[in-house]
Amino acid sequence: MISWTLGEVFTESIMRSNVVRFSQGFNQPFTISTSGILNVKGDNLTFTAGPNPVVDELYISVSGSRSTAWSLYDLQGRMLDSGELTDTQAVISFSDKNAGEYVLRIKNEAGSRSVLIIKK
Repeated sequence: MISWTLGEVFTESIMRSNVVRFSQGFNQPFTISTSGILNVKGDNLTFTAGPNPVVDELYISVSGSRSTAWSLYDLQGRMLDSGELTDTQAVISFSDKNAGEYVLRIKNEAGSRSVLIIKK
């Protein structure tokens, strides 16, 4: 997750002498959540996982017709669920999971990759 601020929104401006101006304001945070996958040199594993953040179901799609396994972990490293992709696709149910962050690991002979999944 990336969090950043674009400038300040001014709510009050105070002029002291003819030179110094003090302004008060507040930050406008903007949060971007993404499930973008970075390419790793020498790794040919390409997959998509979404929607992220997820509410009820997470859809996984892996390019190619390889035998692919997936595992879902909490942030303490405990495996919560796992399975195999059939026809390069899978659906993971998140309806029984609490809101928070999870790690999805995808692994096949092309490589192994993990991505952070956010449950709303």
